Formats: sequence, structure tokens, C-alpha cells
Amino acid sequence: MIVGMSREIAHRGPDDEGYVLIDTIKGHSLDLSANHSHPEIKQKYAPVGQVSLNFSHQLAMAHQRFSIIDISPSGHQPMWNRQKSICLVFNGEIFNYIELRQELEQQGITFRTRSDTEVILEAYQYWGEICFSKLSGFWALSLFDLNQNRLILSRDRIGIKPLYVYHSHQGILWASEIKALLPVVDKSELHLDDEVIYNYLISGIKDFGHSTFWKEIRMMDNAALVKVTPDGRLTSSHYWELPDTRMEESEVNFNQSTEQFKDLMKVALTERLRADVPVAFELSGGLDSSSLVALRASLNPAPFAAFSVKYENKKVDESDFAVKLVKQYPQIDHHLINFEEENLWEYLNDFIYLLEEPFHGPVLLVGQLLRKKMREQGYKVIIGGAGGDEVFAGYTEYAIPTLRALLKEGRYFAFAKNILFYKEKYPLSFFPLTRLLTRKILGYRSEPVEFDRYIKSEKEYVPFLEYPKDVHQLYIRNMKDLKMYYWMSSNDKSDMGIPIEVRNPFLDYRVVDYVFSLPPGYFFHNGWLKWFLRKSFEDIVPRSIVWRRRKKGFPFPLGKWLIDNKKIIFCIIHDSDPLWLNNQAILRDYPVLARKNPGFLWRIVNLELWYSRFVKGRQLIFETFKK
Repeated sequence: MIVGMSREIAHRGPDDEGYVLIDTIKGHSLDLSANHSHPEIKQKYAPVGQVSLNFSHQLAMAHQRFSIIDISPSGHQPMWNRQKSICLVFNGEIFNYIELRQELEQQGITFRTRSDTEVILEAYQYWGEICFSKLSGFWALSLFDLNQNRLILSRDRIGIKPLYVYHSHQGILWASEIKALLPVVDKSELHLDDEVIYNYLISGIKDFGHSTFWKEIRMMDNAALVKVTPDGRLTSSHYWELPDTRMEESEVNFNQSTEQFKDLMKVALTERLRADVPVAFELSGGLDSSSLVALRASLNPAPFAAFSVKYENKKVDESDFAVKLVKQYPQIDHHLINFEEENLWEYLNDFIYLLEEPFHGPVLLVGQLLRKKMREQGYKVIIGGAGGDEVFAGYTEYAIPTLRALLKEGRYFAFAKNILFYKEKYPLSFFPLTRLLTRKILGYRSEPVEFDRYIKSEKEYVPFLEYPKDVHQLYIRNMKDLKMYYWMSSNDKSDMGIPIEVRNPFLDYRVVDYVFSLPPGYFFHNGWLKWFLRKSFEDIVPRSIVWRRRKKGFPFPLGKWLIDNKKIIFCIIHDSDPLWLNNQAILRDYPVLARKNPGFLWRIVNLELWYSRFVKGRQLIFETFKK
């Protein structure tokens, strides 16, 4: 069973493969190799298929390795501590492993490897469960402690690395991806979650509340520590939480705040440059990635690589902004990737299986195709700007509760100034914007989009989310329960399908802790979103980037794509099982949906493709639809 589970996610670890079987009653264990194990590991351990069935065990763990730190065979997993009393399977990176190793060495602890994996083992043995609060990085791990006879599961604070759990009468199953669980679970115990599907179709929301499209499979909490006893009982605790309050503007100095923030960012970036393989930067030309590239250039004169994308369509191309930054810092080895429109149908079957749940749009696949080009250039690690919008208030929705708070506090001048400058910064007509903001601020609900004619439902579902009126609660919702969860789980599966590791300094927990304690007025100020980030890096990033009126974002012409591929999509919808959808109404209104609500139409198509691929086990042969 464990071999089948592990092979389903073999794409995550092309460098090595390992297994361990543990008799938790007698305290015996057996380490095993496999076909994709490193040659030295094959010489050391017997093949998994030869002896596994004859060894009595209650616990099995497997690992597919993508080597980044200590790429030698000594970093092989599952890894035991020196006393062979603690066994660890670990997915991720611990960026402060050097400092933790030095601290442990001062206590007389010696190390056999240069890996961050061994640092976790020794940290747990020395500090116990407190060790997880000392780790800086991202991870999903399982650790078995023979002395305590217990299994521990843990995830990083932000939830960058996913960990899915299925609990049934068979026992506890867990994995980095859902597809590793599906082949071995009892199909009679597994059910699709109609409520999750409804919310996805209506709003695009998924991963909220750690739900999946299967009722019985849940994503483990971020910042969680789950202990599993021998009789299968689970107890859960959290070692970190987002700050629940913010400082008032009278309690902190703005200029001092930007300097303290930049100091934290220097540490976060420096730690994330640690690797035994080449590291490159993404450079979109936007504020987030430009700030990170400029920070690296200002810290070290040594050359480094950065990748940008150049589009033939000048309306969406942002490479000119990237070039402006490169001219300011000549040590940047700049790579321009010329993007040509791909036939996405050639990749869509595999990508749907890789993502394993419906996703928000084809742009995610386009992003993977671009990162594949970076991997082909020899880079296994890239520095990205994820988290910039969630941490620094980059979404327009942050304006609403901030303005509401200004009215409530009687700060009418600041309220008016924000609205007046906001309309100048963004190409929107003033009066419609004012009406929209006023309705939102005063609490009026917008009219719901009429989706009933397209969706079948025997009962009325309540959407997962209410719009928070408190701005800090909106930050927490997006960071903890909604947007960040979706982006991290989706990006992890997309990136590890290459594989390539993406490190995001804005999501360093020390940065998040500090920024989430600052006043809300630091982030939507004088009509500017992300004001604090702009002011923090305006001395090292060209002003034309820092004070851009509008970022174009990662462009994908979804409406046009839906119209151009109408023939294929009609065949998909016509041949699908109409469990949740009124297919006739969708086909009838297709042109209108493609023009007015392409996101909703894509979710319909994606749901049908996902259901066919995952539930019915049928790969679509798109060439047959083109005839």
C-alpha cells in the first residue's frame, strides 16, 4: 500500500526514494530502498518489494526526495537520529538550519550530515515539541518517536506545504497530495462534497476551512501539531497564530517601522538564498518581485540570475519595467523568456491530474509552463513574490473596511482624501466608484449573480464567507482561511510537478508577525494600496515601478480563449454527466457567459474535466473534439 501511495507523487522527488516500516509494538524497524533510490541507498537497504510483506508493522512512511540542501546520499529519508529512536519524513526547507545547528552544537550535539533534516531530528530530541516554534521555513512532516510511542504530524506556520489526512477504520493515512490517498482508501467511505462544489462554482472559493472536494479528506491546519496515539486518537494544537490586534498610529513611528521591516526582509531573503543548487529570481516588473530583486542587488554585488517574461502583445507586456530595474543593477544576469501562446489542451489532462482539484483558471497552467523554462535553464530554486498582496493589502477589497473605519473614527478628511486620490491612481470613473464604495462602506450587499439557472441544487447552500467589516479580520481571513491557502496549495502542486522550489521572503513568519501588528492606515493611504511596501523600497526600486498607477498582472485572455475553444468545450459539456449543472442552459447561454462572466464559465468547464479525470478515471482525447 505504501509503495502505491508514494509512486503517485513520484514527480515531487526525482532524486531519491526511501521507505521505512516500523513495528510500534516491539520497537523494530526496517529501512528499504526502491527503483528510484540513489545507488548508494540501494546498496545499503533491501528493495521494498522483496521483504516488506514479511515484516510485521503498524506504521509505514515513504519519501520522494528533491535534493536542495546537502544533495549527497547522506540526506536520504526517512532519516533516523543517531540513537535510532526518532524517525522523520520531511517535505520542505528549514532556512535557519545553520543557526539552529550551531546552537545545538554548543550543547555538545554532533551531526553526521549537512542537511536541514537532521537539524529537525536533533532539535526535536533536545527541545521536544517546542522545536517547531524555532523553525523558520516551510514544511509538512511526520515524525515517529519510539520512546513516546507516538506519531507527530506538523505543518509550517503559513501553510506553504500541504498535508492531507484521511481517518477511517483502517487507520490514519496522510500525504502531500490527495492523489496519494485515493488509490488506497475504501471507496465506499469516500464522498464528494456538494457544498464545496457549490461554493467553487458560485465564487471560486476552495480550500476554505481546510476542506477538499472529498468530504472525508481534510487538509491539516497550518501551524498545527497533531499527535497520533497507538489506538488512533488524534490531538491537535497550534504553535503559532497571527497577531489578533494591530497597533494604533500613535503607538509607532512610520519611518522606524519601514527600517525595521527592511531589516527583517534582509534576514528573510538571505536565509532563502541558502541552497546547494543554483537559485534565481522571478522578475515580473511589478512592485513585489522588483523589491526582492533590488534588495538582493543592494545586499551583494555578486552576479545573480533573474527571469522575466516578454509578451508580443504590448498591452499586457511588462518586460520594459523589468529592464528598467536591470539597468539600475548591472550585476543582474537577466533572462527574457519570449512567451508564445501555447495549445493548452496538450497539457490540460496532466495538469488537471497534477492539481487534483478544480482551480481558478488556465493562467495557473501558463505559469507552470514559464517556470518549466527556468528549470530547463538549470535552476531548482527560485525566489518569488507570493504573499505581497495578502501581507501588504494589495487587493482593492481592503479599501472598503479601511474607509469604513475612518468614517467610524470620525476621520472625515482622511476618508475624503483616500477616495479622491484613489480615483486618480486608478482608471475608474469617479462617481460609479464613489457609489460602489459608499454602498460597501455602509454595509449594503451587492445583488447576487443569477446562477440558479445553471446549477442544480436540491437544497439551499449558504456561502462559506461573510464579508468582514473589520479590516484586520479581512487580513486574517485572506491570510489564514482563504486566499493564501488556495494559492499555496495550488502553487505547490504546480511547482512540484516540474519540480522546482519557490521561496517567498514576504511569507517569512517574522515579517508576517511584524507587518500584521502595524496600523491598517499604513497600507491603504492617500488612495494607494500597499503604501507601506512602496515607501519601504522607494529608495532602491525605480519610481516608475514603485508608483505605477496599475499593475497589469499576469495576463490571460480567458474570455477570448473560451470563445476560440467553443467547439471543444461544447463537446466536453455535452458529453458530461450533468450531476450539478444544467448543461442545456449553459450551452444556450455560452456566448453571454464567455463575455460577461468568463470565470464562472471556466469553473463549469474545469469541474467537468476534473470529474471526468478523477471520478470517472477517463482522460479526454482533445484531438477527437477538433474534427
